[in-house]
Amino acid sequence: MSGLSCFYTASWPEALNVIQHGGSFEGITGRCQSANEAGTAPLYRLYSGNAGDHLDTLSAEERDIASMQGYTYEGVACYVYPSNQAGLCPLLRLWNGTDHFYTVSIHEAIRSRYNYEGIAAYLFLPPGSGCPF
Repeated sequence: MSGLSCFYTASWPEALNVIQHGGSFEGITGRCQSANEAGTAPLYRLYSGNAGDHLDTLSAEERDIASMQGYTYEGVACYVYPSNQAGLCPLLRLWNGTDHFYTVSIHEAIRSRYNYEGIAAYLFLPPGSGCPF
């Protein structure tokens, strides 16, 4: 899985599979849901084998366009919050021309030298971590 920069899933078996195939576990970014719950929306996951890039989006339109541009639709990664609510933190989406990068840290986003594309979703963060915004 070379080129894999960010991979989001609500499935531990899927995460372990990625690690077994060369991915590294960098920790839990935030909590997403494995099933659609009140107030959540599907986070669509697509993959470009040519670029080694995962694209995560809430937009069915963007999913469909990316599918026509060489990305393979892999399904719903998990369910996230499409708008801000108390206790949530924005998941920032960045792009460098060939690779998407996602983070909840504004400092990591700035250091990444990727271009900011907007807020991908909102997540609950792990207990005790607090939103850095």
